[in-house]
Amino acid sequence: MRVALSCVVMMLLAPAVARPEPTWYRARTKHFTLYSADARNTVRDQARELERMVQVIALTGLGSESGDHPRTVIIAFPNHRSFEPHIPVVGDRPLNIAGYVTAQPFGHWIGYEGDDPRGRSVEFHEYTHTIVAEVFSRVPSCLNEGLAEFFSTFEMEEDVVRYGFPMPGHNRTLLEMEPLSMDELFASQPGTGAMSDPERMHLFYAESWALVHMLATQNGGTARFLEFVQSIANATSARAAFQAAYPDLAWDGMPSRLRSYVDTGHMGVFERKLTEPLAEDAVEVDAAPPGEVPAQVGLWRSYEKGLDRSETAHWFDDALARSPDLPLARAGQGVLALLDDRDADAAGRFAAVATSASDAEALSISGIGLIIVGRKTEKGGEAWVKQGEQTLRRVLAIDAHDAMAREWLAESDAASHASAARDSAAGAVRAHNFAVDDYNRGVEAANHEDYEAAVKFFQQARDGGEGDLRDAAEQRLRELAGAAEYKKGMDAAGRKDYTTALTWLRQADSLAVEPQRKAATHEAYTSLKAYLAPKKKAGAAH
Repeated sequence: MRVALSCVVMMLLAPAVARPEPTWYRARTKHFTLYSADARNTVRDQARELERMVQVIALTGLGSESGDHPRTVIIAFPNHRSFEPHIPVVGDRPLNIAGYVTAQPFGHWIGYEGDDPRGRSVEFHEYTHTIVAEVFSRVPSCLNEGLAEFFSTFEMEEDVVRYGFPMPGHNRTLLEMEPLSMDELFASQPGTGAMSDPERMHLFYAESWALVHMLATQNGGTARFLEFVQSIANATSARAAFQAAYPDLAWDGMPSRLRSYVDTGHMGVFERKLTEPLAEDAVEVDAAPPGEVPAQVGLWRSYEKGLDRSETAHWFDDALARSPDLPLARAGQGVLALLDDRDADAAGRFAAVATSASDAEALSISGIGLIIVGRKTEKGGEAWVKQGEQTLRRVLAIDAHDAMAREWLAESDAASHASAARDSAAGAVRAHNFAVDDYNRGVEAANHEDYEAAVKFFQQARDGGEGDLRDAAEQRLRELAGAAEYKKGMDAAGRKDYTTALTWLRQADSLAVEPQRKAATHEAYTSLKAYLAPKKKAGAAH
């Protein structure tokens, strides 16, 4: 497998006898870095289109062009042959996808197949998540995902942009399947409710998209929609917030109304003429430096569980073969060591980059990595945390808008003084605010299906919070644990390993909390138990 991947790497990024090596270009803006093997002007136009989307989202009030932003790297693979080695494998089968994102402690990496229309849709969908207002990380997944689907059809022609195009697949799903109730739609989170069942997941995305699309057409448009979102983020129940924002719409009648909405055949396309020109220096395009593309590919792959990590390591090796001591590749090797729980190795690699590099991206990854390793290490961990904090201060001196560096530095500084802070009333309030931040980061990680990070943040929120917040974090942890056990049980049942499946489903049944998840888990468990009962009796008789 390693040899096969090496061949693919060489075909993509190294000179070959049969065909010339493609030139990879790098387009940089204040919001993202895009890598593509298209023609230079095409890459520039792609980057300008993404920047225009930032402007549109800011104009609608759903986000901002200014302020801190997470590091976002986008890799546009030229064709299926180049993208195929990176498709995650689940249950011995590669997923039928044309792109995906990995949300990491260091930022967001998006990779997609450039010649597949689905890939472009993934690019805009996932990029939307990185630029919309922070409030969307604190609301039910249906609003976050529905908005991303809404902008996934974004296109630009000179100074006119269009988005919100009808999506035939979503239309068909809503018309052929029984819609979710609004209560179930808003209760569904990654691993729970409709988002735990692959078939109903399609319905979840279709209905979420239709909801956002329809609400954007109501009087008040996106401004009214944002008020609705903000109300939910401020702890108002979804039903109450909806009734206050849209008194002319019935909550319980929305599913049938959404079905009628997509069935009319007259869904509007949103069009906006941009009068403010995009600055010529908003996008900087140059040839990607040697080794940088394979290093970014390696970082993108690192947090995807459906890929062989040893193959991912080869991408960093290839990057270093092309550019010895490339800081980004060295930091990537530290990331793999961190994910493999080789903490001393990870710390050593991060520390080496932190002391020798000047590249903000490599420094940011290494600084955050040192803090993560330091927190995990009882003996000597404080020194690594301190070096990580010093490194992130250097990063912010280079790039003052690196949101991840600022967030990790602030959190680490706060954790260093947490004991003293909790000794006073003001400290208690501060500690509660940190716990709230941890909880919200857990929700965001779960929304991006980064369950390991979600568990870490919910544990921190539980340990640092009190009362309702602690209970909510504990419930989230139970839901994540139950969802994991449920998946293991269903996978085992799919392999016809029914005894193992029954064990996992029994545990999942005891952990399930959310009503829809509880019902689905209990039904699966009791059905399998009933199916196996006659077989056990027959075995006992013999």
